[in-house]
Amino acid sequence: MKLLNKISYYYILNTAILFVFGLLAIYLSVNRIIDGKTRGQLKDTSKEVILKIQHGIINEYPPLVEITELKDKNFTKPAFSDTTIFLASENDRDPYRQYKVYKQIGDKNYRIIVRTSLIEKEDLFSTILIILGIIISFLLAALFIINRFTTRKIFKPFYSNLGRLKTFSLHKNNSLELDRSNINEFNELNNALIELSEKALKEYQSIKEFSEDLSHELQTPVAVIKAKAELLQQEEFEDQETNNNLQSIINNTIKLDKLNKSLVLLAKLETKDFFPSQKTVLKDKIEKIVENFRDIAHSKNLNLKMNLDSNYEADINENLLDIMLSNLISNSIKHNVTGGDIIVGLENSILSIMNSGKVPKQEPVNYFKRFSYDEKSPNSLGLGLAIVKKICNLYGIEIKYSFEKSYHIFIINFEPSR
Repeated sequence: MKLLNKISYYYILNTAILFVFGLLAIYLSVNRIIDGKTRGQLKDTSKEVILKIQHGIINEYPPLVEITELKDKNFTKPAFSDTTIFLASENDRDPYRQYKVYKQIGDKNYRIIVRTSLIEKEDLFSTILIILGIIISFLLAALFIINRFTTRKIFKPFYSNLGRLKTFSLHKNNSLELDRSNINEFNELNNALIELSEKALKEYQSIKEFSEDLSHELQTPVAVIKAKAELLQQEEFEDQETNNNLQSIINNTIKLDKLNKSLVLLAKLETKDFFPSQKTVLKDKIEKIVENFRDIAHSKNLNLKMNLDSNYEADINENLLDIMLSNLISNSIKHNVTGGDIIVGLENSILSIMNSGKVPKQEPVNYFKRFSYDEKSPNSLGLGLAIVKKICNLYGIEIKYSFEKSYHIFIINFEPSR
């Protein structure tokens, strides 16, 4: 839920609760006032009836005034009570408040009951509730609109700065600039963010320069070691162990060179600026990459099949697409079994690469992490799938891995929204 919506929600909720309690307080107050006046009216009416009886006038007005002469002097205290009386004229029972009093007048005993209808009271309450309901609904709507407007105005610098934070990038080496506000807390947050961004920029530049310098400086000694080892290898030493050691040196320098290039590529894959994209027919690119690996697959007695039924064009850097497809095909060859299968399929924007293999020994999500292995191959850097994942993230491509029926399956969707 958005911040503005949440603030408005709680504001209206709390206001509505206060209005409900206020309405209840009004109801109880009005009810108490009306009840007090009703009691006073009934007492005054009973006094008037008694006064008339004392003057020999007995007038009953059922059901409002009832006078009953009693044989015995069996009096109780005067009391108020609520009752309902059936009215034949309306064929219904109406609510009444009554006051019952006993009085000895002369040598006679009387029970006097005076009543007043409560229908008017109910009608009054209904009218009050309707009016208050309309007023409260109008006030809640007005408060909601006013609150949204004022809150949006107050939070305008916040949302503006939030947009700038989303577009802020360490790669551009630009300082973070945020709008000032007349709210102290927002300014404190801005200051903290600016200080944090400046610190992050300095650390990023330091790490970037270190990695670039290290990568550059490694190239020369690695090339020299490889060249010298190859020259020594041409001498054909009689000692087989020496020859084996030279070959090991050459293999490891080649691996070190690949590792250096892979790590540099991973560092660059943080931004698209280094890799302009263009429309590329995916089918043509897959066929080319697969043909490059066909001889290697054949040498390992692997069955390489293609089922490409789409002319989909991917909007991606062509070199990165080559790297991604090469890493996936190479991975399916390295982690296969003798006489196994490699099946490459393309349908619409979805590429699938399946290869037979052993049951994985770790969670699927770990395969996209750096230096993650099931069984470490001497020629594997443990960076192939990490690079593939980085490329997919760079272009919003969805990649999923699963293991079903002895097959490792990679599904790459170039348009996840479909």
